[in-house]
Order: sequence, then C-alpha cells, then structure tokens
Amino acid sequence: MRALSLAQKRVIAAVYLAVLVPCAMSYYLGWQLFGGADRKILALVTFVGALAGACYGPALVAEIRDYRRRQDGA
Repeated sequence: MRALSLAQKRVIAAVYLAVLVPCAMSYYLGWQLFGGADRKILALVTFVGALAGACYGPALVAEIRDYRRRQDGA
C-alpha cells in the first residue's frame, strides 16, 4: 500500500473535522440529529480522533516540520 501524501492527510483531517463539528453542535445545541444518541456519537467520534492523534500525530508533526524546513530552504 502506498503512503499518503501530506495533502491527502490534510484532506482526511478536514473530513474528520467536517464530521466532528456537526456532532458536537448537535449535542451541545440540542438539535438531536442522531435521536437520543448524540452524546454517544460525539464520544465515539472524539475517541476515534484522539486515538488517531495519539497513533499518527507525532509522525505527522515531524513530517510537517520537515516540509516547512524544505520550503524555507528553497
């Protein structure tokens, strides 16, 4: 399997935020988009994000720093 580029990783992060924000708004504003399960859905989405951040975050930060270093040197 081919490794994801930095741009593809940014798209994945944008999609995650596009899911997280409506879930959080539904729970905190009482919209009940998911029936009575708003709190559970928000907890699940937040847990997935925290888990992904813990697993892939340090390598991603190093990749972003390397990318910026190359941009400044060019």
